[in-house]
Amino acid sequence: MATKTKQLTVTKRIVDSKRHTVGYVINDSHVGRDEAVLLATRNWIKGVKIKKTGNNSYLMGDGEHSLYSLPILVKTTGLS
Repeated sequence: MATKTKQLTVTKRIVDSKRHTVGYVINDSHVGRDEAVLLATRNWIKGVKIKKTGNNSYLMGDGEHSLYSLPILVKTTGLS
């Protein structure tokens, strides 16, 4: 898990072979989507907002930057 300091930064987007986002690299740590949403809910990640749709929540850029413009890291297996 990422450290508990404020103002973490998302540096890469982790995607599966179908290019679906499965996580993020935050301060050099691999973090799953759910954990990233939890960190953003606590205002620990700068430059992101939380989008809620039904029972799901996900991250999106703050309007200035899009998370889709981040470099991607393709994972073919689990996050570890």
